[in-house]
Amino acid sequence: MQHHAFVRYRELFLTAWKRSFFRHPLWVFGILASCVTTGGLIQASGQTFSNITSSRNFFEQIYATPFLGQEWIAHFIERMQGIDPTRMVLVLTGLTVLMVLFLIASFVSQGGLLHGLGAHKNSFKENLQHGVSSAPRLFLLGIFVRAVQWILVLGISVPLAVATIDSTPVIALVYVICFLIFFPAILLLHGAAQLTAIDIVRYKRSFHTAFLEAWRSTLKNWLVIFEVEILCFLLVALAFTFVLLCSLLLTVPFIVVFLIAAAIGSSGLVITTQVVGVLVFAGVFLAFLGAATTFQQAVWVELFEKLHVAKPQLIAKLERLWSRLWSHN
Repeated sequence: MQHHAFVRYRELFLTAWKRSFFRHPLWVFGILASCVTTGGLIQASGQTFSNITSSRNFFEQIYATPFLGQEWIAHFIERMQGIDPTRMVLVLTGLTVLMVLFLIASFVSQGGLLHGLGAHKNSFKENLQHGVSSAPRLFLLGIFVRAVQWILVLGISVPLAVATIDSTPVIALVYVICFLIFFPAILLLHGAAQLTAIDIVRYKRSFHTAFLEAWRSTLKNWLVIFEVEILCFLLVALAFTFVLLCSLLLTVPFIVVFLIAAAIGSSGLVITTQVVGVLVFAGVFLAFLGAATTFQQAVWVELFEKLHVAKPQLIAKLERLWSRLWSHN
């Protein structure tokens, strides 16, 4: 993999748009793959801040209470006493099986989505087959990334919890230093994981070999990756705002029909309006989720290809400058 890249962002996003928007079957993979990752760096940042807050509360509880989780365990035991044991076992077993199947479907969908985006014309069945073959390595990659991410989160949350309990200047300085070190590392880890997943699906490498190569490339092109992800977030945020406004306008006819049905006392029409409204808005939400995930993954696929065929930065910049001068003339 070439390590230095000079990316034309307009070309990258237009290509990603063509790869994702006009290939609606891939949105099905995108909906399920969004449970594993959407490919958005801002989402990874939000999850990191959430994990930091949760970990801080966890360590504060250790410091403040004599018995870890005492109140939660007492409440759990109280609730469990009123449930039939056989019913409880069946419910927990069913939920566990559903969660495992859903997790498997998410990794299979991630592999199928990445393969479909990398190929020009592939059937749904072929993408699904490649997703199935890539799912075990993607699962190992996901476990590895989550484990490393939580270690880095602990490196931020422990000083934060200590600073909350004992706010001295030295501890505050330690927290700032840890944050400046570990938080960028988490974002770089997320970028490397995206490139690794594409490498696994496309070249069928083991996750550790692909990750080492992707990590080296991420360190060399960290600025390009951050810039692409910020622009990608802005585009998805604008699209979400547009879809939200359209959804609000879409509620108007449902509200009118609902008020008419309530006025004439037609319970059947009221229930029908509610059911149709829920189905329509659920369909809009799932379609946007699938399209947004597919688009963000398409951006990563396009960036992955740019890193593979990238020219040296100086040559790329000179060619870009020359093309601009030539277009003006």
